[in-house]
Amino acid sequence: MGMGEWNGAWSDGSKEWNAYWLEKLDHRFGNDGLFWMSYDDLCKRFDLLDRTRLFDNEWTVVQSWTSVSVAWVTGYLNTKFVIEIKKAGPTVFVLSQLDDRYFRGLNGKYNFDLHFVLQEEGASSGDHIVRARGAWFGNRSVSAEVTLQPGKYDIVPKVVAKRYSDEPDVYDVVTKVADRNPQKLRQIGMNYDIANAKGTVQLSAEEKKKKEEKKKAAEEKKKKEKEEAEKEKVEFETWKKEKREREEKGKAGKETVAGEDKKADTTQDESKTVDTKDNEPKPASDQPNQEAAKDTTVVDTEGPNKAEEMTGGEIPLRSKNDHAPDDAPKDAPPSVKSPTATGSALAHLTRPPPSAYGGSFASGPPSPVLPPPRPLYFADDAGPVPPPVIPPVPESEKKWNAICVLGLRVYSQDPAVSIKLVKPKDDEEGALLDVDGAQAGATMA
Repeated sequence: MGMGEWNGAWSDGSKEWNAYWLEKLDHRFGNDGLFWMSYDDLCKRFDLLDRTRLFDNEWTVVQSWTSVSVAWVTGYLNTKFVIEIKKAGPTVFVLSQLDDRYFRGLNGKYNFDLHFVLQEEGASSGDHIVRARGAWFGNRSVSAEVTLQPGKYDIVPKVVAKRYSDEPDVYDVVTKVADRNPQKLRQIGMNYDIANAKGTVQLSAEEKKKKEEKKKAAEEKKKKEKEEAEKEKVEFETWKKEKREREEKGKAGKETVAGEDKKADTTQDESKTVDTKDNEPKPASDQPNQEAAKDTTVVDTEGPNKAEEMTGGEIPLRSKNDHAPDDAPKDAPPSVKSPTATGSALAHLTRPPPSAYGGSFASGPPSPVLPPPRPLYFADDAGPVPPPVIPPVPESEKKWNAICVLGLRVYSQDPAVSIKLVKPKDDEEGALLDVDGAQAGATMA
């Protein structure tokens, strides 16, 4: 077929035409670009058809945009558009995504294929009026034209995402363009922001009120938690102060007890010394002076024990009645033994205070302080063990993060036509998918 109109069967002036069909189809011959052809010839000669629809002032258009997270499991979304029509007539539905030709390079690694089904409000899954899909993957829009009666209808979208790992990251694109052509980057970035701003949903008055109430409740909860934390802090500081005061009182009491014990030991030692001196043997009357008596009681300090040095020059002497054997002669001079030789503690030496060994009289010396344990990452012989090496995540295993900004435009000859966006109430409801009319998920009935 060359340029111009179709000149085969059912073309202008062909033998297939008669008065009945001319009147039935309201066709007039002429070189006006309008012609008819059979369906078989259409399928033989065309693989793809693009149709352009022109709208005049008799049509009313309404639209709504949103952004949706596209799961890696393909299915119809729970986000939907509700359309209300009050006047019967033809209606055109166009589901579109952003035109990334205006921000090339910042469109990311995902391409989206759009589908949708048109069904009556409240219809069961799989019961639909029209099912629309694009002619190829990555279509920018998909449309359908239907004649509808007054009522409410649902448009349920379906988005199929494909990730291209070879596409550059947005960060790399921005870095290169910022150095080479910052003015172009500013323009592309502005186009990107304007386009994605369509996905911002405008809240209704009721939704704004609920959002403000939720925000207020969160602030009150945060304020209450802060007050409780401050109260706990004050109580903790009070407890620390009381504990410190108790420790200081206990320490002062221990020092007082230690001083009293030391004083008592000193008094006891002095009394023992006095008793020892009282029990010393008297010198003989025939001795001329005390030097002779003193010579009989002096211990030789030249020996290895050097008892005089250990005792500070004062050696207590036992009386002849203390610890003396029964068979010893009464007039025998007392024998003096070295304290180190007998192994007995010196009675006149004062006991060290508790602070000398860090304990108390009740508890005794404290337990030995153990050194801190060695870190677990040090081996006995091999030295420090290096931290584990985390291999980089392959490109194919990176996190799936597909977000599509899509919108629905509705053209109708009803001037009162309206559209409403219905999103899931929570994340759990938003995760439920319908796959070709069947609910998806292991927990779905």
